[in-house]
Amino acid sequence: MVDVTSALTGLVAQIGVGGILGFLVGYALKKVAKLLMVLAGILVMVLAYLGLRGVITVNFEALESLISSGISSGSWLVQVAVSILTAIPFAGSFLAGFLLGLRKG
Repeated sequence: MVDVTSALTGLVAQIGVGGILGFLVGYALKKVAKLLMVLAGILVMVLAYLGLRGVITVNFEALESLISSGISSGSWLVQVAVSILTAIPFAGSFLAGFLLGLRKG
């Protein structure tokens, strides 16, 4: 016979841990993404400035192509994340916490 109390305790623990971990991952991911965007913006500004001054010659089309290929190759990470998050109820609480972390981050 299944003990309902222990089953509910395990379910609540999974939901709680999933929510907390999701929040932490979402919060950290948003902070790291902001930092990377700032650094990328600074890099582009420096390259543009050096290009205007004639210090370097920047092939912006090749730079755009390189960045686009880097972004598209990162799509496997999304597929891995989706396959990991398919476990219910952990995934539901993880996703809720993740979205809350993204919002608060």
